[in-house]
Amino acid sequence: MNHVVSMKEYKFKNLDISKIITECLKCNTLEEAKNLQTQYEQYCDTPEIARSNLGYIFGYCDDKQRTKLYKLFSVSHPIFGQDFGRGKEITTSEAFVKGLTICKTQTRK
Repeated sequence: MNHVVSMKEYKFKNLDISKIITECLKCNTLEEAKNLQTQYEQYCDTPEIARSNLGYIFGYCDDKQRTKLYKLFSVSHPIFGQDFGRGKEITTSEAFVKGLTICKTQTRK
């Protein structure tokens, strides 16, 4: 049986972060990922917010999942950048320092 994912409609209102990740992980082709991402962009206030959200939540996946998702989806991590999940990983220490830097920058505003 050939499952046509491009026809699938996602009900994002009923999905939490883990369920969104689960749906994203079901994608195995660029077409499937583009379909899901396009629908999510239409659900969110702006496409930029949607891409930032997906890029951020993919950071919670394990290395194998994260590599797959960043390969399929046209997103990047909003804090760790475009290369994160695409060959450049970040240590917990680097993530902590990055978080501190962001906090310090935002508290000065």
